[in-house]
Amino acid sequence: MKIIKVLPKTLKGGYKPIINRFNDTKPPGCNPIRELCVWEGGFEIDLEEPFLEDAKLKMINNPILDKNSLVRQVRWSDGKLSNFHYNSLTEEQTMLLFQALQFILGEENVVWFDLI
Repeated sequence: MKIIKVLPKTLKGGYKPIINRFNDTKPPGCNPIRELCVWEGGFEIDLEEPFLEDAKLKMINNPILDKNSLVRQVRWSDGKLSNFHYNSLTEEQTMLLFQALQFILGEENVVWFDLI
């Protein structure tokens, strides 16, 4: 799993330029990204079919599951974007987000590494 680290403490221009860049460059069939509205902040993408239908069925049978089960997401933690225990972005989505962050914030301000 790849972890994205953003070196600046704040996102210059907020989420919108990053989201726009991701959505403008994503391939056809890739769901759009949006801001994850949680305390930590982050990004989310709706699950693709058939994963979405499977997640909805699991939610019916398991009341502990919530709307977080219906999206792929990464949340901020100490300048890094991590999925914690939620559905993670695909490798392709992670690469697109990494490229969007580098384009907006500068290549020198965004790095990634493998989580061991």
